[in-house]
Amino acid sequence: MAITINGSGSITGLTAGGLPDGSVTAADLASGAITAGALPNGSILQVQQGFKTNSYSSTSTTTWLDVPDLSVTITPVAADSNFLLTANIHSGMSTTGDIQGFRFVRGSTVIGVGTTGTGNQTNASFSTDSVANPSRTVNGFGCFLDEDPAYTLGNSLTYKLQMFVWSGTGSINQPNDTVNDFYIYRTTSSITVMEVAA
Repeated sequence: MAITINGSGSITGLTAGGLPDGSVTAADLASGAITAGALPNGSILQVQQGFKTNSYSSTSTTTWLDVPDLSVTITPVAADSNFLLTANIHSGMSTTGDIQGFRFVRGSTVIGVGTTGTGNQTNASFSTDSVANPSRTVNGFGCFLDEDPAYTLGNSLTYKLQMFVWSGTGSINQPNDTVNDFYIYRTTSSITVMEVAA
């Protein structure tokens, strides 16, 4: 079929892929011409982060507690997306403290935790190393892919991080020692949520 440029400005007879490579650049595309749903699986559609710079501490309550500032509200831009969660935590414990546990929560639903163990074992997404030194902080890292959670496009999802202090005092971004010295570090913690095309 012959290519015809019509008087109305339209072109007929051009097949898909008929233009030479490089003929259409990003600047030529109309705003919104490429939608999130058209991107290949695994594409990162958006990234949101909750970042905590100040400190937080809690004594043993034997219950899970929301960590202030370590939450993310994300409004999906595509249907049936997956959500990749990562968390980087710096925590301190008192001399009588124990290992701190952390877990991911979507809304009010606990996600990405270990299976039920024996005795008093607590299900968590990850934990920080035990340290009986109030002048130190330790690092904990967690990662979980929340695959195809139920949501309505246009509505938001809220992800958050909770902590569990079994005994003593657990803190975020600071050791429990109040000594003013160079080896006492104040750090940061974060939770990051990436929407991934499925």
